[in-house]
Amino acid sequence: MEPEVFIEVPVPETVVVEREVVVEVPVIVEIEKTVQVGVPQTVIVEHIVHEEVIVEVTYEDAAYDFIPPMRWWEPRVAFNSNRDGDDEIYVTNSETSHWVQLTDNEAADRNPSWSPDGARIAFESDAQGCFAIYVMSFDGNDVTALTDSTTDDFDADWSPDGERIVFRSNRDGDDEIYAMDADGSNVVQLTDNFYSERDPDWSPDGTRIAFASDRAGDHDIYVMKADGSDVDQLTNLRGDIRNPVWSPDGTRIAFASNHHEDENYSIYIMTADGSNMYLKADLHHDGNHELAWSPDGEQIAFVSNFDGDYDIYIVNVYDPNIAKLTDTDYQESGISWSNPDP
Repeated sequence: MEPEVFIEVPVPETVVVEREVVVEVPVIVEIEKTVQVGVPQTVIVEHIVHEEVIVEVTYEDAAYDFIPPMRWWEPRVAFNSNRDGDDEIYVTNSETSHWVQLTDNEAADRNPSWSPDGARIAFESDAQGCFAIYVMSFDGNDVTALTDSTTDDFDADWSPDGERIVFRSNRDGDDEIYAMDADGSNVVQLTDNFYSERDPDWSPDGTRIAFASDRAGDHDIYVMKADGSDVDQLTNLRGDIRNPVWSPDGTRIAFASNHHEDENYSIYIMTADGSNMYLKADLHHDGNHELAWSPDGEQIAFVSNFDGDYDIYIVNVYDPNIAKLTDTDYQESGISWSNPDP
């Protein structure tokens, strides 16, 4: 049952009313509403900034319904967008256009990654000057820097038990893969060579990490054990490959590649050993290669500029249907799909 908020409206005055609405999750949404004389209507809140909603509503009756902007117990998609002027982290669900802004500062906050339990989000930010890895709670609070480097750290991804985070860093002079505890301690370098290693993604069983590397010329997909040993090359394609991501059951890997064209990228899916590769969807652009599987493994979220702006789309794995998740005049990227239950 949707919560209701009842407000006494003196007529014909305008009043400001403050209320707290509990949305059946560990989140309390604080609402400040300006209520004016007018026609009764139902209000659908389009977004929240740091759990605070400012809504102008027109009413002449003494009551109205409040419809929560998101169902927080459902799977959520985190992403970054420059819709407020610089890159910030946002969250939406997979069925509506309601969104929540989690970060709001002058830094560039990018590439969110949900923890396995949905309670935390790791991301990269240049708040310190260089990009570093941060973590925050799912509602945007309790922001903590995990790395403090004079070089850049990117591409954070959680181990399936939530105890470790793998990431990319150029702290030794070129892009290499590192792992650390979820509190930023015990940093271990997993790759060490003169090539560009990037886009690490932890397998669902926690034993392997997929990543992209140009050690054979073009960027291809490799898999190594979680300790950096036993590196295997899975692809050998002409062109560039980005963002390998494991399916939730660990049997498949999706990735973006432009090997069939000179510029535009497409989504490919293959089995986890590199076989049975097929093209799933064209991205129709040469940037923003992030992909994210849905928790049930039946959909993949991706970014495309089909209509001129970089928006988030969802494609079904088993049929050609594509749906648009965001629709703005800005640039969205850095997608991560959460587990259903925080």
